[in-house]
Amino acid sequence: MELVAARSDARVQLADFLAGIARKVASDELNGHGDPVLTALLRPYLGPDSVWGDAGSGLRLGTAGVNSAVQRAC
Repeated sequence: MELVAARSDARVQLADFLAGIARKVASDELNGHGDPVLTALLRPYLGPDSVWGDAGSGLRLGTAGVNSAVQRAC
């Protein structure tokens, strides 16, 4: 592994940019005002064992871990 300065490496800049977009889309979905098209684009990048605290948005995002997380909370 090699550490690089984010300002000088376009790969790191792109990864940060995409991670920020994914966080915003997921946050919007969790807060009940997500965009269905953007949510569908994010879905393939979520792990099958992702844990999501809200059943409705978790199901829209396609997270498999939502049911077990919600059941444990109840």
